[in-house]
Amino acid sequence: MARSWARRAIDALAGAGFVVLGTDLRKYDAEGGVSEAPWSDVGSAALVDVETGRQAASEALSRADQGGLDDYDWVVITWR
Repeated sequence: MARSWARRAIDALAGAGFVVLGTDLRKYDAEGGVSEAPWSDVGSAALVDVETGRQAASEALSRADQGGLDDYDWVVITWR
């Protein structure tokens, strides 16, 4: 998913009762290669509730926005 839509997707997943477990940042180079960086992991899926997952993922995206990772244009969201 395009990074610009990630927060809305996280909120929509949480609003539907799904738990966001983590995020990865991804970029594609000109030759079609992929680079992916694990960015957030909420922890034990059994212990995470909807709001905790939403907050952790949103905070992780804020850190990415401030961390010089602008070339990672995509976000992979893991949820259950």
